[in-house]
Amino acid sequence: MISRSFGIISICLLAGLASAQVQTGKASFYADKFEGSPTASGEKYRHSKLTAAHKTLPFGTRVRVTNTGNNKSVEVVINDRGPYVDGRVIDLSRSAAIQLDFINAGLADVTVEVLDAGDGKGGGPPVQIDRVVVDEKEFYDFEVKRLNPKGFGVQIGTYQELVNLMRLADNLKVSY
Repeated sequence: MISRSFGIISICLLAGLASAQVQTGKASFYADKFEGSPTASGEKYRHSKLTAAHKTLPFGTRVRVTNTGNNKSVEVVINDRGPYVDGRVIDLSRSAAIQLDFINAGLADVTVEVLDAGDGKGGGPPVQIDRVVVDEKEFYDFEVKRLNPKGFGVQIGTYQELVNLMRLADNLKVSY
């Protein structure tokens, strides 16, 4: 059994793109090795779905990505975080990259336009996304304490699935 104590941290992070609604830069796409791996939203990556990773947009945000080199566009749903390479603004699923016709090049200059800001929970039309299932053998024990913090906090995320909260907590403990 894993025992964890969590304090609740909250502040709203404002995404730079949310106010601008349009962003330009380089797009890349997921390597085949990520097929079936969980994304930051907890959904499994599927190369056949029209999904993408963005550094700040809320999960469930629907965006139009246009390849400025050939003017081809595709609508995708944000369900992951990244890309973590300087100069790249979005990481697309393989099927989205195919529609934008840059599979052979590996990268493309794109414009990202927010169509629907979503609810931060991910999923929804027009893309069907698989959900992560928590293994029945996973048990969690929480000790909840009322805190009276002074100063400011940061909201790191909102989650529907406990496994996603646990994954983030583990990553934060190791990183910070």
